[in-house]
Amino acid sequence: VYAVVNASNLIEVMDIEARHIGTVNVTNPRNLVCKDGFGYVSTYVNYVYKVDLSALRVVDSCLVGQQPDGLTIVGNELFVANSGGYLYPAYDSTISVVDMASFTAKETIKVAPNLFQVVADSREQLWVVSRGNYADIPSRLCCVDAKTHQVVDTLDIRVDDIWLDGDELYVMAVGSFKVVDVATHRVVKEQFITDGTDAEIQTPYGLLVHPTTKRVYISDVRNYASAGRLYCYSPEGKRLWTVFTDDIPGHLTLMK
Repeated sequence: VYAVVNASNLIEVMDIEARHIGTVNVTNPRNLVCKDGFGYVSTYVNYVYKVDLSALRVVDSCLVGQQPDGLTIVGNELFVANSGGYLYPAYDSTISVVDMASFTAKETIKVAPNLFQVVADSREQLWVVSRGNYADIPSRLCCVDAKTHQVVDTLDIRVDDIWLDGDELYVMAVGSFKVVDVATHRVVKEQFITDGTDAEIQTPYGLLVHPTTKRVYISDVRNYASAGRLYCYSPEGKRLWTVFTDDIPGHLTLMK
C-alpha cells in the first residue's frame, strides 16, 4: 500500500495490515500511479518523479506544468493534469503529455482552468476534472482524446471527484451525485443516491465503486475540523451503513 502524504513530503509504504515497510522522500507529493515496477508521483513543485518501487528511491524526474495533480497512463504516455493551485486567480489549464521511454514532457494540451483528477476509459478517452476559479468559472467535466490529444467534449456538470467503473463515470460534488455514460457522453443517472440521504452528506470528498458488488463508498470531511463519515450505498442507491472516521477522510482503496 502506498500513501501519498502531502504535508509530510513523503510516500509511506505499508503492507496490507498497515505496517510500515519504508518511505520515499518526495517534496509536496500529490498523486501516484504505478506501472511495471515504477511509481510516478505528481508534486506541487512542478515535477513528476519516477520511483523504483523495489528500491524505494527516486530514479528520474520530469518538469511539467504548474502544480500538477492527477495523472494517468495510456500506452507509453503519462498524462498529467496541471492545476496551477498556487497561482490564483491565473490557474494552469493544461495537461502535460510525458513520453515514458525518455521521461520528458513532449506536449501540452490546453483544457480548462484548475485541473484536478484525470482517468482513462477503455476507449482511450481521458476524463478530466476542472475545478474552475471558484468565482465566475464553474467546475466542469472535460473529455480529451488520448490518441489525438484534442479536447472532444465539455460537460457542464459540477464536479469535485470522479470514479470510473466500466463505462459508467460516477461524478460527485456537493449536493450532486451523477453517472455519465462514457460511450455517449450523456448523464444516465441524475442522482445515483436514491433514498434521499444525500442531503446528509455535508462535504463529499472521496469516492469509490466496488468493481464486483457495485457498492458505492463516499467519504465526507464535513467541516474539515472534526471526525468525518464514511457512507456505503447499494447499487440501487440505498444507504447500507455509515461509520465515523478520523479527521478529513480522503482517498479510498480496496484490498483483496
